[in-house]
Amino acid sequence: MRYSFVLFVLACDSSVKVDPVDVVEEGILDSDGDGYLESEGDCDDSDASVNIGATEICDGIDNNCDGEIDEGVMTSFYADSDGDGFGDAQYVEEACESPEGFVPNGSDCDDENGDIYPSADEVCDGIDNDCNELVDDGLGILMYQDADFDGFGDSDVVVDACQDEPGLSRVPGDCDDSNPALNPDATEVCDELDNNCDGEIDEGVQETYYIDADGDGFGDVNVVEESCYRPIGYTENANDCDDINSTISPAASEVCDGVDNNCDGLIDDASSVNQNTYFADTDGDGFGDASSSAESCFLNPGFSSNDLDCDDSNPVLNPDATEVCDGMDNDCDLAIDDADPSLSGAPTWYLDADVDGFGNASFTTDACVQPSGFISDFSDCNDLDAAVNSDATEVCDGIDNNCDGLTDDEDATLDQSTRVISFLDDDQDGYGDPNNLVSSCEVPIGYVGNNDDCNDLDSAINPDTPWYLDADVDGFGDVNQSTLSCTQPINMVADSTDCDDGEVTIYPGALELCDGLDNDCDGVTPNESDGADSACPGVSCLDILNQDSSSVDDVYWIDPDGNGAYEAYCDMTTQGGGWTLLLKTAGDTDLGFDDPLWTDFNLLNETSLDRTALNAKMESFVSLPIDELLGCFPTQGGHCIYADPFTNQSAVDIFSSGAQQFGSGFNGQQYSGWSWQPNCQYFGINTPYNYRRARFGLTSNQENDCSSNDTAIGFGLGPYGHSTTGEVWGSGQMCMSTQCSQGNVETGFPGLLFGR
Repeated sequence: MRYSFVLFVLACDSSVKVDPVDVVEEGILDSDGDGYLESEGDCDDSDASVNIGATEICDGIDNNCDGEIDEGVMTSFYADSDGDGFGDAQYVEEACESPEGFVPNGSDCDDENGDIYPSADEVCDGIDNDCNELVDDGLGILMYQDADFDGFGDSDVVVDACQDEPGLSRVPGDCDDSNPALNPDATEVCDELDNNCDGEIDEGVQETYYIDADGDGFGDVNVVEESCYRPIGYTENANDCDDINSTISPAASEVCDGVDNNCDGLIDDASSVNQNTYFADTDGDGFGDASSSAESCFLNPGFSSNDLDCDDSNPVLNPDATEVCDGMDNDCDLAIDDADPSLSGAPTWYLDADVDGFGNASFTTDACVQPSGFISDFSDCNDLDAAVNSDATEVCDGIDNNCDGLTDDEDATLDQSTRVISFLDDDQDGYGDPNNLVSSCEVPIGYVGNNDDCNDLDSAINPDTPWYLDADVDGFGDVNQSTLSCTQPINMVADSTDCDDGEVTIYPGALELCDGLDNDCDGVTPNESDGADSACPGVSCLDILNQDSSSVDDVYWIDPDGNGAYEAYCDMTTQGGGWTLLLKTAGDTDLGFDDPLWTDFNLLNETSLDRTALNAKMESFVSLPIDELLGCFPTQGGHCIYADPFTNQSAVDIFSSGAQQFGSGFNGQQYSGWSWQPNCQYFGINTPYNYRRARFGLTSNQENDCSSNDTAIGFGLGPYGHSTTGEVWGSGQMCMSTQCSQGNVETGFPGLLFGR
């Protein structure tokens, strides 16, 4: 920095020095010449050692001009009341020099006694003389704390004492200095405590107990526990031989089950309480003699578990033997030969119920002598019909007449005169082909009993085929005029779906025309201007909605002026519906107030027929006459602004006609965020008020000066008159500057402009 020396004479201030002083380049005084100006923070321009760049020293002056004196450079001093050179840490004072009665340390543990301080000599007086937190340390006898006064001290609590005194002992080794009953002289008793302090608990005084897992009162010798008291689940004896089964113990009864139940070392012995009775089997045939028995847990040789033998001296006579024609009761059932149903080896006889000389193999009896009604033949296949047997003739009746296992056509011996004639029904329409026949007992699958079909390859052609009059020769017939025939009559067809047989342009699948008729026979007669295609355009979206109240939001064809149809997006739900999309903005600087698209006939992205945020101007903006305008903002809660001051004008005419303000007939739908400037609110088209204006919307002001409105909300926003920001928005809200009360808003958001 360059300095110059100038002499100033200040006549109006008698306190100003007149001596030459250093002056900085700008001409401002630096009286003490330290390079710091009073305006730049020099708190004493008369002392060159005092400025914002100086180092703070302990001198009672704010050397570095930070508003504090001696900060960070003072020393701590401690009160020394007893004058022993050691201070009390509780009484401290910060100073540059030691005050009277203070010292630079705070290590005294008793500042009221000059004989007590850190370097004093320890004496045996019960006081910590040298402030090391130990009393009489290094002076007395090595003692141990004896808190329970049992004569034995705690080895972990050592005390230097001047003499023997209560609560101290010269003998260590107490294992619990809170219990006088526990010490090295005590006798060990069974109480789960180390009474004699030998490091073991209840040694030599515990009892032995055995686990009783099954709770039968007898313990397992292999699982023991030493204890002063019997543990839960244990017993004093070890006599159980199976401690997982409560039914097995010395107190149990022996039973025949292959187990030593009473733990006497014997299994199923003669003491068992449930022995079985066994019977002597002298002939060894497995069946015992009821007159000779013995009790045992086991079946011994020469015995049987049953007493069913009728002759224990003959092994061929027993219940398992086969009854034969020999005049004896072989099977011990008290019946002999024919009287015994189990007879075996006797001749088999077959029932002849129809008495045709042929027996039924399914109904037999074994007898030593031929019973009445039974014969030795068994070839009859139907013993209820005397005409059915091995000697009968096979006929077409579904029965195996001659019992050879073959029925009707299967049997080569069939009487051919009993067969019938049937005809092939290839198309399965129920009518047979007279040129294709078979002879059989039954009509085969695919055959019928008539030969009336005229075309057996087409199921639709037979004597019952319906044909329908096709008067307009469009290939579709009248369901109300028909006939049945095996062949197609003239001017008749098989289709019966024509809904108007007098009009050749009306039939299923026909092109729907804009003529008020159901051309395609689908049951729906479209309106002449439903907007579904370019052939039937509506005049407007409202015209389409008036013709069909069920119309939904979508793209439709309209022709407002008869100069050709075009597609337009229709909102059929908002505020009564029938709104045609005219223009949409993305909320950016395109389509601002001065954009010529508002007043010329040019289009922009006119094929963008949806509600996405894209700048676009549609054909409907220039050719659709409207009475009402609706502007909606999808991202702002769906809020809209509305006006209806027009009569059959296009949007381009409305926005080219200058400013229009409205009171009634205009709804701004103000909401939170739009009403922060409550005064001078003008609604309408091309609002011209300074400093903001809108093509369609409102302007307002915080002040009452209505010539300077500085906020705008709506479509085509922009500055008017002087502007400090130059913002232009397609749609949105803005403020003239950051000074606008409660607002500071300069933002754009998407908007959709509709007409109706």
